[in-house]
Amino acid sequence: MRVLHISNNYYQTEVYRNLYSALEKYCFVKILVPLSNELYGEFETKKTLQNEIHCFLGRKRIFGVQINSSHIVKHIISKGISEDIDLVHAHFVTSDGAIAYKLFKATGIPYVVSVRASCLKVFDRKVAFHNIITALSVLINASQIIFQTPVARTKLMEKVPVWLRKKLFEKSEVIPNGIDSFWLQNKFFLRPPIQGRNFTILSVARVELNKNLVTVAQVVQKLNEKGYRVEYKIAGSVKDPFILEELAKYDHTQFIGACCRDELLKVYRESDIFVMVSHKDTFGLVYGEAMSQGLPVIYSRGEGFDGQFEEGEVGYHALPDNLQQIEDVVLKVVFGYKRLSDNALREVDRFEWDSIAMKYYQIYSNSVSR
Repeated sequence: MRVLHISNNYYQTEVYRNLYSALEKYCFVKILVPLSNELYGEFETKKTLQNEIHCFLGRKRIFGVQINSSHIVKHIISKGISEDIDLVHAHFVTSDGAIAYKLFKATGIPYVVSVRASCLKVFDRKVAFHNIITALSVLINASQIIFQTPVARTKLMEKVPVWLRKKLFEKSEVIPNGIDSFWLQNKFFLRPPIQGRNFTILSVARVELNKNLVTVAQVVQKLNEKGYRVEYKIAGSVKDPFILEELAKYDHTQFIGACCRDELLKVYRESDIFVMVSHKDTFGLVYGEAMSQGLPVIYSRGEGFDGQFEEGEVGYHALPDNLQQIEDVVLKVVFGYKRLSDNALREVDRFEWDSIAMKYYQIYSNSVSR
């Protein structure tokens, strides 16, 4: 089977390259990367894989998605690329999905589409109503709709017309992103239990407002005032220096900074509980990394990681702005630590790329056979 992947976000994350590497065991993969004016010249000479195809998006404009997708479809057909593929996988609904949809209309090549958290924003922008129409057309005509999280599927169903919900849900599937094999090859099975009231909380995140790190520091301060001895470590780069200044006001809070992979492994192993309660969150690979080291996880209620597991299986959710709720679930983790830690180590295998690639291959095969 020959599959053309379309991703305008290809160079911004390692997720796609990890997925494509795993998929190559099952099918032939080509990658179409639409590039903006600024990126086209830079990346045309820096292809990371031989089977990458770069296309020029042109300048931003009204109806840009519709105009650019038509331009790229003409390029795909004129270069004979469409004659060498059986299926298209679009990784974003409007920007990539519009290309897949128009190619389907022109050639009959079926496509599947991924719906990410950022894709949902199009339904809130009532001014650009033409993009909502495009998004709905993409979803209706897709052979399969893939979500990385249950939360994203629920939110999409709330945004589309009622008469469409059953049809879209029936052809939807939730498949999480995988984590780098490094973490699965270096699981930490020797995690000690929490000793009394002493433990360390860890966040791995960029220092910025959305990551809600100051709130976690406040929870740690409250716990220490109640007689616990809690340390709070933060590993990551700094996007907002003002937030870093705020964090410096709290005792027992240590900013480690950006870490390489080996350094981060050591930090995970020296910590006890992973907490990241962002205001807005996507899937969050760091939760899987933390689980591979036996850390129970605390995550945002109603955001990306929520729903990946039954509540209380590997950790708990909390509302980002509710300090008392975050404190309560931290103590829940402490009291049920061994069970949660053991579950995290066992369940992290669902983020292994080879098994994820097999799920994608099964979806591709079903889409082509239909």
